[in-house]
Amino acid sequence: MVAIFFGVCGYQVWREHAYQNAVREAREAGFQWNDTDTFSLILQDWHAALKKETWGEHPRVLQMVGVPDLGRYREMLHRLRPTQLKVSGCENVDVLKGLTSLQGLDLGGCTNIPAASLRELRAALPKTDIIFPDGTKNPPQ
Repeated sequence: MVAIFFGVCGYQVWREHAYQNAVREAREAGFQWNDTDTFSLILQDWHAALKKETWGEHPRVLQMVGVPDLGRYREMLHRLRPTQLKVSGCENVDVLKGLTSLQGLDLGGCTNIPAASLRELRAALPKTDIIFPDGTKNPPQ
């Protein structure tokens, strides 16, 4: 039982470490990262610990401007698990297909993505609200 406890604790510490490294990597790359941390809310107002909404999911928003190759940031994206992502300048969206945490994706600034890639992305992320380069929420036919 003790081994299981330490295993779970070790796993959580590793995940937090990997997450903080990803946050640092995003900021060093010049990306804007916004995340509402549960414990930050509680530190600001201890009454928040008693509210149900404090313990729920909070939006994790990443803005990546002028990034033609998202592949370079694959691991960072998967560690951050953004719920909202706004990208501009990208030419390949294959990296985004595995981001099941995405609830919203704005590709408005990515005008050089082939239509076939957009259709594949739509199929890979059926529950994600996607704004495509032409401003629609449906891929070009």
